[in-house]
Amino acid sequence: KLRALMAMAPARPAALPDVPTLAEAGFTGFDTTVWFGLMAPSGTPQPIIDKLYSETARVLAQNDVRKHLQNLGMETVANTPMEFAAMIKSEIPQWAKLIKDAGISVNE
Repeated sequence: KLRALMAMAPARPAALPDVPTLAEAGFTGFDTTVWFGLMAPSGTPQPIIDKLYSETARVLAQNDVRKHLQNLGMETVANTPMEFAAMIKSEIPQWAKLIKDAGISVNE
């Protein structure tokens, strides 16, 4: 039997409302939220990006989809393409530092 000790996210997951976050447990400045997103090649025409976003947001807004994902421990967020790009860009320094500090390198 497994028991969740802490949530590695800025807020308690809806599926585990009684599980404290890392920050609530005293571990501040650490967020490893797992995310999934759609990406398109650079130069993809804006109308295609807009259509992908609107259809994805439409599907994620459906109650049955939200409930199914929540049962899997996921929370749906339909960020705009600009919000998603900004989120990815904001994570680069954190992960670059971790990779450098850990001495991780690519096997060639």
